[in-house]
Amino acid sequence: MQVIQAGYMTQVLKLQLPGDPNHWGKLTAHVSVTQPSGYTLELDADLVSEGKRAEIPISYPLMDDGAWEQVEGMVATAEYEMGVHTFVATVLNNGSPIVTETIELDQDQLYAKDSVSRLRHDFPPGFIECAPLRPVCIDHDEVPVTIRLKRERVSRCRVRMDITARHGTESLIDPIELDLTEEPQIVTFQHPGWERGEYWIRVQLLEDGQPYGPYMVRKFWKEVIGPQVEPEIPLRLGSSLQYMVDDWLFEETNGIDFWPMSYDPNPDKPAVVMDKPWEYGLMTVLGANPYDAFGSSLTYDDGLYRMEYTFSADRYRRRGFDWHLLADDLYTEDDESKEVSKRRSDPMQAPYEQLLQRLLDNGTPVQEFDIPPYGCSYALLRDLRPSGERNTDHLMLAVPGIRPDGQLPEPGEFDESEAQIFEMYPEDLDRPDYVCLATSKDGVDWEKPELGRVEFHGSTTNNILGTVEDVIRAAKYKDVTPAITLNATTARFKFRMYDPDKDGPVDIDKVFMALIGVKRNGKFDFMWPNDFEGSVEALGFTPTLRSYYPMMYKGDDEYLFLKNEPLIYLGTVTDSARGMDLMNSSEAIRHQVELRDGPTIYWYYRPTTPPYPPSAWSGTTSTARNAIWQ
Repeated sequence: MQVIQAGYMTQVLKLQLPGDPNHWGKLTAHVSVTQPSGYTLELDADLVSEGKRAEIPISYPLMDDGAWEQVEGMVATAEYEMGVHTFVATVLNNGSPIVTETIELDQDQLYAKDSVSRLRHDFPPGFIECAPLRPVCIDHDEVPVTIRLKRERVSRCRVRMDITARHGTESLIDPIELDLTEEPQIVTFQHPGWERGEYWIRVQLLEDGQPYGPYMVRKFWKEVIGPQVEPEIPLRLGSSLQYMVDDWLFEETNGIDFWPMSYDPNPDKPAVVMDKPWEYGLMTVLGANPYDAFGSSLTYDDGLYRMEYTFSADRYRRRGFDWHLLADDLYTEDDESKEVSKRRSDPMQAPYEQLLQRLLDNGTPVQEFDIPPYGCSYALLRDLRPSGERNTDHLMLAVPGIRPDGQLPEPGEFDESEAQIFEMYPEDLDRPDYVCLATSKDGVDWEKPELGRVEFHGSTTNNILGTVEDVIRAAKYKDVTPAITLNATTARFKFRMYDPDKDGPVDIDKVFMALIGVKRNGKFDFMWPNDFEGSVEALGFTPTLRSYYPMMYKGDDEYLFLKNEPLIYLGTVTDSARGMDLMNSSEAIRHQVELRDGPTIYWYYRPTTPPYPPSAWSGTTSTARNAIWQ
């Protein structure tokens, strides 16, 4: 059995029927679908057969883009168990079952990917963006949720939203019905008095007032302040993870403020949206220097904010996203673009040129090239329009369907009315990673100024500063590399384990949580092994990378490890640290407190939560595929 996406709302199950077709009566089907989050939907469906081949169309949009379950072990925050859709189809002959087939649809293969991992900024079959703006509610009794419709995929949509406990079936609130628009809407759900734990926001389509199809599931965590338990006495630094979020630990709290810092305010719109033809690929803010992936080019000068952002065009790939070069003069053997030349297919130019001419004669519009539609094969052809009516020499023809062998579908194998035509320029064939400029007077409303510096599609009316390579070569970055090399190789710190007999009592005012990394940037406190040269023997162990250790500053660039095991692992779920993450958490250490019977350090934490678009975080970028949120 196969699962074919016939549209955003419809799936088609294709299978072979047993026995002799002459002996069949009325054929119908029953389909059971279990989505990644565990909910099951039962559907009665019609069946269309031709000989032994049968198709079962079902109304089942792929709303559930994955289970988003955290992977155990030392992994990046972008790694999640996404699960599968399981389709079980039973064919009935005059109401009696004659065959049952099962297939799993692994949606992970539908996501964009790079050489490292899946990039879950965009879900190609999806048409709704939804994300909780406060994925962890600490000392808050409400969770705001942003939701919008991708109008370029589905023109209109009405949904019902509710909340359940994890894997729950009963709604904990009165459901909310909403007509979705292209502009993000924010819905706020109240949850006072609920117990701590994970909750699921469910979104389901409505038709004629009735819900249908699977749920889109979005998760948030509620953390209740002040658990009603007595702390173990005495409390010792590093002996356990301890909250400091209210005064339940202390006999007296005069002069101490407690600040739970969940992210607020919540932006109601992105700063920059990808809406220009040169904005193509994965969008991110450029680092303060190109070698610093976590830096920021956001600056303020003379009353104007400036932000440089870029795109990784060559990394945006998914199944079928290749084009077949059919025009002989597109590339020659001497052309520098060898990688593109390797994708040349066997000649099929004549049938496709005839198809292109028919489409042009029938008035099919020629669009400016952006991101080709999902689920299509692509052919590059000569522009057959008269020279006075065309802007380019070549066109891309996008036809529905992707053959398993990677070749173009034959004309006649698809509905020609669904084909699309795009103008193709030389820069579209091997799109560079452009750097663009956005400016703002108030940091809220952003503009894309016309710079007139780089020609794109025959015009310099754009906000392109140049390619990433151009920026690296710019004067302000000329001296970056020697400085980075010097800092990375010069060990000026001294490290060793804390010795109570030698070092005396712990000075809590000099205690901090240190993050150990492998590269130099503003988020990591120390880098292994460069900062530890000369201290390895005195330290006696190798720190775990991307982890936090309690340290005490001794003075004269000397640091003492208070434990030889990390207290917090960065962005992971392990037995000792359930997804606690100080780098990406909006909660922070605000006070350091010394008890009379021994020093103890306290900090806030939050569990790691999924990076749903549009507030996604993939490990290298904090943007959604098509927007930058400030």
